[in-house]
Amino acid sequence: MITGLKMKFRKSLLLRKGIVTILIMVVYLFGRNVALPHVVITNKGLDEMLQLASITTGGDMASNSVFSLGLTPWMTAVIIMSLFTTRQDSTFAKKSQKEQSMWQMLLALVLGVLQGLVKIMETDFEVPGLGPKLAALVVLLGGSFFVVWLASMNTQFGVGGAGAIFMSNIVMANGKMLAPGISYVLKHRQLLWPALIGGTLIMVAVIFDRSEYRMPLKRVMVTNEYGNDIYLPIKTAPAGAMPVMFGMALVTLPQYFCQLLLVIWPDSKILNWLTTNLVINSALGTVAYIISLLALSLAFAYVNISPEDTAEGLQKSGDYITGIAYGDETKKYIAHYMWHMGILGGLYMAVIAGCPLILGLYYPELQRMVLLPGNLMLNTTFFLVIIDQIRTLRLATRYTKILG
Repeated sequence: MITGLKMKFRKSLLLRKGIVTILIMVVYLFGRNVALPHVVITNKGLDEMLQLASITTGGDMASNSVFSLGLTPWMTAVIIMSLFTTRQDSTFAKKSQKEQSMWQMLLALVLGVLQGLVKIMETDFEVPGLGPKLAALVVLLGGSFFVVWLASMNTQFGVGGAGAIFMSNIVMANGKMLAPGISYVLKHRQLLWPALIGGTLIMVAVIFDRSEYRMPLKRVMVTNEYGNDIYLPIKTAPAGAMPVMFGMALVTLPQYFCQLLLVIWPDSKILNWLTTNLVINSALGTVAYIISLLALSLAFAYVNISPEDTAEGLQKSGDYITGIAYGDETKKYIAHYMWHMGILGGLYMAVIAGCPLILGLYYPELQRMVLLPGNLMLNTTFFLVIIDQIRTLRLATRYTKILG
C-alpha cells in the first residue's frame, strides 16, 4: 500500500503541487495568528475602511500579526511598476527581468516601511520607547516579504500562485471583520437574501469571466475541417477582476502618506482635509475608486490584448481575420472590439464593486459590507484560475503510454 502511494505521488504532478499548496497555506495561516512583539491587541484609531481596504490588496491591517501587511506593499509596487513597463519602448521596459524585479522589490520595501509606520502609529505597545516600535516594524517587513516568498513558491511549485494566498486572506479577514453581521444573520435566520445576493454575484462573475467574443481566423496552414473552428478570443471583461485589487491599492496609497505626514504636521488643515476626504467611504474616495475601476479596466484590456502586437503576430504567421486586411486595418478592427469589451468590463466592475460604496455613503451601518461584493468577485476569479490550472495538470493523465 505504501509503495503504491509512493508511486502515485511520483506520477501525479497535480498531487505533488496540491500538497505543496496545502503546506504553504498551513504556514501562512499559522503566521496570521502570530502576534507582533510587545503589542497590545487593540487598535487606537486606524480607520476601519482602511483596514477593510487592506484585505482587498492582500493584507489585514485590522490584525496585529506578523503578516498584517501581507502582500499589500508588493501588490502596490507591482501596480506602480506596471505603469513604467506598459510601453515597450520605455527605458524601464528595456531593462532585464532581473533588474525590473530588483526595482520592484525595492519599491515594495519603501511602501512596506510607509504602511508599517502607519500601522505602528495606530497601535498600542506594552513597553514604551522607540525600540519596541522599530522591532515591530522590522517584523512587519520581514513578515510581508516572507508572504511574498510563499506566493512565489506556490507559483513555482504549487497551485493557484499568489491567488491562493489572496483567497485565504480575503476569507479569513472578512470572516473576522464581518463577524457581527454574520452573527445577526444566523441569529435571525435571515439566510435567504444573503444567499441570493451572494449566489447572483458569483454567477455574474463566472459569466463575465468565461464569456468572450470570438473573431474568426483563417490559417493558411490549416485546410481540414477544423479550420472553421479557429478564432481569436476577446473576453467580455478582458481585465478580469484585477481592477478591484489594483484600484483599491491606488486609492488607499495617498491615505497612508497623509496619515504619516500628519505626525510631522498635525495642525495642517490641508492634510487633515485630505485624511478625512480621501478615505474610501467618503464621497471623493468613492468617486476616485469608481473612476480607477473604469480606467484600469481599459488599461488592462489594452495590455492583455495589445492590438499592435496581435496584428503584427497575425501578419508574421500568415493568419488573418476573415474579411479584414493585414496591418493597420487588422489593428483597428481588434482595437474596436477591445475598447468595447474594456468599457463593458469597466461598467461591470463599477456596478458590482463600486456602486455598493455609494450605498454605504447613505447607510453608514452597511459600511462593513460594501467591499464584500468586490472581494467575492476577486475570490471567484482566483478560484476559476485554480480550476483551470487543475484541468491543465490533469491533461497529462488522460493519455496512455504507447511504448513502455
